[in-house]
Amino acid sequence: MGHEASLAQETERLVREAAKIALAMRPSITASPKRDGSLVTEADPKVEEFLRPRLEALVPGSSCWGEELGREEPAQAGFWVLDPIDGTSNYIFGLPSWGTSVALVRKGRVELGVVHLPVWEETFACARGSGVFRNGEIMATVPAGRVRPEELVSASGAVCKWVSPRLLPGKMRCSGAFVADAAHVLTQRMRGLIGIREKLYDMAASWLMAEELGMDVRYAAGGPLLIEELILDKAIDRPWVMFPRENEYFLTEDRGER
Repeated sequence: MGHEASLAQETERLVREAAKIALAMRPSITASPKRDGSLVTEADPKVEEFLRPRLEALVPGSSCWGEELGREEPAQAGFWVLDPIDGTSNYIFGLPSWGTSVALVRKGRVELGVVHLPVWEETFACARGSGVFRNGEIMATVPAGRVRPEELVSASGAVCKWVSPRLLPGKMRCSGAFVADAAHVLTQRMRGLIGIREKLYDMAASWLMAEELGMDVRYAAGGPLLIEELILDKAIDRPWVMFPRENEYFLTEDRGER
């Protein structure tokens, strides 16, 4: 086993331990609004407080960027990006679609990622070049081809404000948690995903996993996602896709399909 694959296993262990904190706190949490209008609970920072020092100990000299406790400067040894509870509203109101996402960025590339969905008891772990493991079992690559009209595609309300739903392939669905919808795509319960406004800590782990499974991850108009921009705390400012390769789906910059 390579070093990065072993590191992914250790990261998975930590993320599973962190999830126990969120599960234990869930019955008694209170919610409050953040500046952007989204909700946060006492559990969100608690999970991040647990993970940050332990992740940095796994890679000495590394630094962290988490949704709740802020962004350190990227370190040459490695830069951890994490969302302690993605889908906080689902977590608050008793829905199962929420989880934790952790990824390690080195030298301008996502090198490993872990996504854990505690209620579903589903965990994805990945090191670059080693494939994706779901609950310890290696996953098959995603079959290529276009999205058929009857197949499910994740697209949020934010996407539909940017582009007309009639231009979206398949049938639109959205769970309210990026990590949950990305998990549906990795397992092909959903055929693909169209996103917008995500930050690197939301999607880095799923991005790597999709590429390891042979998927097409890019801007919807064409062109690669640029980690150099996202690592500077910029949200993705236009639609992007996580689709099977050979999908033949593109949006023009004037919001029309070509």
